[in-house]
Amino acid sequence: MAENEVNVISHLLSVESEASELVNNAKSEADKIIVEARSKADSEFRQKFEKIAEKLESEHKDRLNQISQKNNDEILLYKSQIEQTERNETDFRAFLEKVLKEN
Repeated sequence: MAENEVNVISHLLSVESEASELVNNAKSEADKIIVEARSKADSEFRQKFEKIAEKLESEHKDRLNQISQKNNDEILLYKSQIEQTERNETDFRAFLEKVLKEN
């Protein structure tokens, strides 16, 4: 009977060892799957992030160009208006003399 008990215990230890090996293999496989999934998710995130960043950068440059063009147009219009303004040197000199005499 002792030999039978030893055989049962030996068999149970063998089953436990196989179960432990299966659990370790499953854990290793799960770790691999998690690493691959994380890598794939990071890659997809990076691609989407870069696409959005490029779009925003492009929109920003377009807006800056629009603002710059509007600014240049307004400056040219202002210069044109100044150049077309009639000059009255007589009144200007009289004004300067008045201001200078007051000080």
